[in-house]
Amino acid sequence: MTRNEYLTHLQRYLKHLPAEDYQDAMEHFNEYFDEAGAENEAQVIADLGSPKQAAREILDQLYEKKTKAGTTTTQHTILIVALSILAAPVAFPLALTLLALFLTAILLVFSFLLVLASVWISALAVGLALLLAAFQSFSIGWTSSLLFVGLGLVAIALGALGTQATIILGRKAILALVRLIQEKIIRRNRHEII
Repeated sequence: MTRNEYLTHLQRYLKHLPAEDYQDAMEHFNEYFDEAGAENEAQVIADLGSPKQAAREILDQLYEKKTKAGTTTTQHTILIVALSILAAPVAFPLALTLLALFLTAILLVFSFLLVLASVWISALAVGLALLLAAFQSFSIGWTSSLLFVGLGLVAIALGALGTQATIILGRKAILALVRLIQEKIIRRNRHEII
């Protein structure tokens, strides 16, 4: 990226500033490039960072200057906040998208666990209903009653085992989710410190 390209990108991010602040910012960057000389343009660009980063720094400095001077108004504050958001046109929607995907994944895991729990609780209920049916059909015939008892006990056993497996799976899923969140936060903090 050349000096002109850098300044052009920077102008796009700062164009909504008040005229005086815009001129001051652009003069500052032009002077910085002039002092460094044409042979050091690449180094100046590397020192300044991307035009988006430089615009954010200017907006932060402007906000601090206005706040310390006591000249900031609600309109200026809103303008500076809006410009800060506009300085990152891709980051904000991308962050919202990633957050939505993360929340969707959490909801899917919990929905799956809820469905499994519902299936096993239904198996327990069916088993109990079959045991009750066995006692009611005992007067009709003991063979059908034994069949209902056997089916009821199998359904209760499957429900109990399935419920236990779902609880274990749920614990592991929650622990994995907590570890994932911790790794993302710790990794982000490590990058911010460096």
